[in-house]
Amino acid sequence: MKKKNQVTIKKILFRSAVAVALVVLIVLAGLLSYVLVYNNKIYPNISVAGKSVAGNSQTDASLLLSKNIAAPSKINLFYQDQTFDI
Repeated sequence: MKKKNQVTIKKILFRSAVAVALVVLIVLAGLLSYVLVYNNKIYPNISVAGKSVAGNSQTDASLLLSKNIAAPSKINLFYQDQTFDI
């Protein structure tokens, strides 16, 4: 009787270990696929000055921004009660 319980416990532990390993493998596969899809591309939901650059390469994003956004002539920096013009 004692051997039968030990075999059952070993089976349960083995099945639990396999289940945990499968879950970890699925999560890692999902993360790897996400990284591979966005390799050298800007991740989703990223925008600069109201323009979406998601899914573009850095070169494409810089071209898109240079065409659609004008650089301001003066930038004001406020810190506490001081103002700096850049």
